[in-house]
Amino acid sequence: MKKNKQPLTQLQRQFLFVGCSATARELGVDASEYRHQIMKEELGIEHLSDCGRTEDFDNLMRRVFADRGEYSRAMDFVGGNVRRLQYLAVEAAKEIVRRGHSYLAGAHYYFDTDQSEPVAERVERAAIRYIAGVMIQMGASRETVDSLTFKLRRVDGWDDFSPKLLRSIVSALQCHLRRRR
Repeated sequence: MKKNKQPLTQLQRQFLFVGCSATARELGVDASEYRHQIMKEELGIEHLSDCGRTEDFDNLMRRVFADRGEYSRAMDFVGGNVRRLQYLAVEAAKEIVRRGHSYLAGAHYYFDTDQSEPVAERVERAAIRYIAGVMIQMGASRETVDSLTFKLRRVDGWDDFSPKLLRSIVSALQCHLRRRR
């Protein structure tokens, strides 16, 4: 196992075992043999302890669902790293907005307008606008805050950015949260 890989969580292990069992039953093979076969074919590993909790897990689950013919569920595990980073970035930015939107440039716009919109939606819009501002300050985009915010509100809008950049953004947002504690 590479040192930078974190092992599967208990919930991921359980999800993998249940998925492998169901697929093996459909294919008429032993669940343990099936699990070991896909680990070897997909990741080149023999022990589950060598499986990482992000891309490795996504690769195994994509294979499990594809082998079962559930291609739409298999697609849930494509681009998982970007989706995970998107989730972390938005959640960190929402926390920043919730903790003290008064010091955020432009966030007041979302709190002073359209009071009929649920607070959770206004917080999410302010958080995405905040992320757009961070991305522009980091030099990741030459777009305006408004156009980048519009892009980031689309689920596939995040696909244009590398996981490396998204990790940097998540790191910056988490650093900001730590400073505000």
